[in-house]
Amino acid sequence: MTRDETETVSGAREAGPVLPHVCPFQGLAPFQEADAAVFHGRRVECAELVNIVAHNQWSILVGPSGSGKSSLALAGVVPRVREDGTAVAIVRPATSHPLRALAAALLPLVAPDRLAADLSISELAETLAGQGLPPVVAGLLKRTGSGRLLIVVDQFDEVLASGASLAEVGQLAGVLFDHRLPEVIRVLTILRSDALDAVLAHPGLGRVFARQRVYTLGWMDAEQLREVVVAPVDSASGLCYESGLMERILEDVGTEPGALSSLSLLLQELWRRRQGGVLTHQAYNDLGGVTGILIHYAEEGWARCVQPENAAAARRLLTRLVRVPWGTGSVARRVAQCSELAEDERDLAYKLAGARLLVISHDAEDNLTMELAHAALITGWPRLAAYVAEGRQFLAWRESLHHDIERWERSDRAPGLLPAPETMNVSLRWLSERGDELTVEELAYLEAGRVQHRWRRRWWVWAAAAVSSGLLIGNRLDGSGQATPATAVAGGVCMAALGILGYMLLRSRRLLSTEPWHRVVVLALAAALGYALAYLTGQPVLARPVQDTFSPSDTAQIVTAIGAMISAVGMSAAAVIKAVALLIHARNDTLRARAGLAAAPPVDQATPDQAQGAENAGTE
Repeated sequence: MTRDETETVSGAREAGPVLPHVCPFQGLAPFQEADAAVFHGRRVECAELVNIVAHNQWSILVGPSGSGKSSLALAGVVPRVREDGTAVAIVRPATSHPLRALAAALLPLVAPDRLAADLSISELAETLAGQGLPPVVAGLLKRTGSGRLLIVVDQFDEVLASGASLAEVGQLAGVLFDHRLPEVIRVLTILRSDALDAVLAHPGLGRVFARQRVYTLGWMDAEQLREVVVAPVDSASGLCYESGLMERILEDVGTEPGALSSLSLLLQELWRRRQGGVLTHQAYNDLGGVTGILIHYAEEGWARCVQPENAAAARRLLTRLVRVPWGTGSVARRVAQCSELAEDERDLAYKLAGARLLVISHDAEDNLTMELAHAALITGWPRLAAYVAEGRQFLAWRESLHHDIERWERSDRAPGLLPAPETMNVSLRWLSERGDELTVEELAYLEAGRVQHRWRRRWWVWAAAAVSSGLLIGNRLDGSGQATPATAVAGGVCMAALGILGYMLLRSRRLLSTEPWHRVVVLALAAALGYALAYLTGQPVLARPVQDTFSPSDTAQIVTAIGAMISAVGMSAAAVIKAVALLIHARNDTLRARAGLAAAPPVDQATPDQAQGAENAGTE
């Protein structure tokens, strides 16, 4: 391809020239079917995937985040299969009711003229749940005159984080991946490669996904990236690069993995700053080049939208829009409901959407949702990357909390599946530090767990008080069966001590938090009380004279006293050991802080598997 001094392009694509006032670059947004004329760099992959879809009823397009999976499917595959007489429905199931999302995608093909769309979506979802796709698709193909139906399920991995129950995810899988589906139905599922293991491990998805045809999309090579840079300008009337700029861009981008999103954004921003029809070196320098474009773009939008007084709200907003997927070490975008946001966060969300850092849309339930404009911002924008690094423990805990809530809802809110005591200890920490970032559903689940454990502790404290006092008084009765004054006083003291301990356990969250210095107070009181009970219950037995035989009443009294002593000493020893462990942990945290290291996890922090085991034990 020859160029003059300014690398003006001759020749245009068969689709016709792009008007000079229409940007031929997509930026961070994925290409849609309407953008097929300016979608470049994936001719070979597009042909291969079209062939796979034609010969396989179920196909999975797998690739790393930022590799252009959605663009390939929507702007590459969809236009070509339509040319063959195939009807297409595109669904993104990032909603708590994924089957309704499928119904909403099929509705324009099934009944485009129907009024009362909300009712129609509900009716169609019920039909899909009860009868599956065959009767719906038969009428759809007849009405449209198409020979086939292709259902593209975009970003399927989001369904695992959408709040949908296992039953609802299984229902969607049963409709889309039923082995009895007629051959005229094709399903293409788009999935991030780092989410494939989690999908295969999912009880409702693993079996059906394991038998599907997988197509893996890699990063673009140098020749493909060159086409991305050159072809859109070739197709645009009156648009060109300043001399040497094209080569400079290609040299800077290289073949670094993940460069495609930065490159696409850079080209869009160069077009916005064009002089006449020329993309200039000056604009390239101002934008920071390929390596600095994401930072420049994000920080410029941040500076326009976020003032110092609402920086904390902006930080909360951004961390709502990321998640640590279960079973992976990566960080992904999260689709959030606008109803989750506080008023200041909602105002910022609209401003950041205007700066093209966020995308606001509606889901199948017609709820207003938002998400980051592109996953590349998570790692390519240092501000957000720092927020994620600082809050990674919280994000991982929140992800495990979502799975716990799902399990609880799936079991009709069984009390045994509420947070275990160890889990509640960790949860109380996050409630105090970042409770304003939790949803109403998450807060309700944690409150239900707190109430349950409050009652459990209350019954335990008063049962212990009754048993211990009964044993004490029983062993302090004199030979006539009457309690002595000393017995009454000792019993009252023990009851009072147990009542104080119970009140502290019930009313003071701080004493039950992960702060070791406060919990040591409770443990010390428990140890002292345990040793006091051991003495009071065991002293009468130890003071008895040695004799060869005992009466039945003496034997019962001795056995009872020994049992009480063992229980009291055991409780005291456990409290002392726990207190010492907490003190050591606190001292180590102090030393780590002085050395500039992060604090170690709390000594009683449970992993998700441990928490589940504790819950099961509690249920049994």
